Amino acid sequence: MAMEVLNRYEAHLLNTAVEAVEFVGDVGSGSLGILLDAYHMNIEEADPAEAIRCAGDRLWLYHAADSNRQGIGRGHTDFQAQMAALSDAGYVGPIILECTAPGPNPFTPIKDESSLDWLETYLRESRAWLLANAPVA
Repeated sequence: MAMEVLNRYEAHLLNTAVEAVEFVGDVGSGSLGILLDAYHMNIEEADPAEAIRCAGDRLWLYHAADSNRQGIGRGHTDFQAQMAALSDAGYVGPIILECTAPGPNPFTPIKDESSLDWLETYLRESRAWLLANAPVA
């Protein structure tokens, strides 16, 4: 099981990598890891790349969406730094793209007839960025 670290506006259990590392350590089970999300780290972490390094080998999953929940490169997230940190941490798991279409309610990915086109655009752009920039395991 992987505990996802969410921003304070969505949850109050684990909001930073430090809290997640402490929680996983306190539970003391080899079956519990951490899921870090670039969007949530953008809100809560002073240095998202350092948060990834902090999670280290307990980082089991990584979600990517830019600071605006759009595709990589459409916001201000420093994905170069996060990719370097993933490599430093020895992360070999998946990079899961978690973008949402523009419009109200970020929890609803399909908002209108253009939503699927937006999501496909974000995923295509993000995939291209990752193929050009992500560390190879």
